[in-house]
Amino acid sequence: TYYGFPFCDYCSNYVWGLSQQGCQCVDCGQNCHHQCAEQAPLDCKPSAKLITKVFGVDLTTVVMMNHTENIPAVLHKCFHVIEKSGLEKQGIYRVNGSHDDILRYKEMMDKNANLSVLESADLFVLCSLTKMFLRELPMPLITYDAYQPFINGNSLFDHDNRVRQTKNAIRMLPSCHFFTLRALTQHLNTVSKMSDKNQMTAENLAIVFGPTVFRTEVLTAENMMADLNAQKSVMKFLIDHCWRLFA
Repeated sequence: TYYGFPFCDYCSNYVWGLSQQGCQCVDCGQNCHHQCAEQAPLDCKPSAKLITKVFGVDLTTVVMMNHTENIPAVLHKCFHVIEKSGLEKQGIYRVNGSHDDILRYKEMMDKNANLSVLESADLFVLCSLTKMFLRELPMPLITYDAYQPFINGNSLFDHDNRVRQTKNAIRMLPSCHFFTLRALTQHLNTVSKMSDKNQMTAENLAIVFGPTVFRTEVLTAENMMADLNAQKSVMKFLIDHCWRLFA
């Protein structure tokens, strides 16, 4: 609901009343009646006037706003820089970067700074930025409706059945979530292949990223602890078998 703008952008008719009579899209700013909102197209283009940051914004909105095809540009850049010069760094993704530097680079990204500034950032700062971006997504990378199908696959003992169930869960993800999860797991798979140098196996990476990628809609201490092992197991499975799962 909003106040003002009395004409509907969908049907062009007057929106009677001064308040709580219409809706406004938080991405593009389109105004319309409540009933028109159900018919209005959902593929609107985000407005730079309304979307003033990158972190903490819906994943699809970020991708559309940055005019990138599949994944957020900031993640793509972090993955590229890390794989180019940091795969052998011990404790990658486990050790946190400087808190002040993380916030400084986050602010630069939110202000639409050139991505090239990330090339001079400390490796652990880039890793922390990656985790922060995923953690602050309003809708987690594994969406709420796909959460349980992923967890259910963890209880299957037959490998082929588990692959099939996990593929079905992956297909439930929106396009940007699908491609971002694919890029993330393939990146982590690359990191894990250097575990003899960086000490970060697929299992260690799954411990770090499981609770970040998987979140339930209602967070309680009970369900967080109950699903923790399952989240880690599913995340490890995604990292180990990413090339087959996303083929």
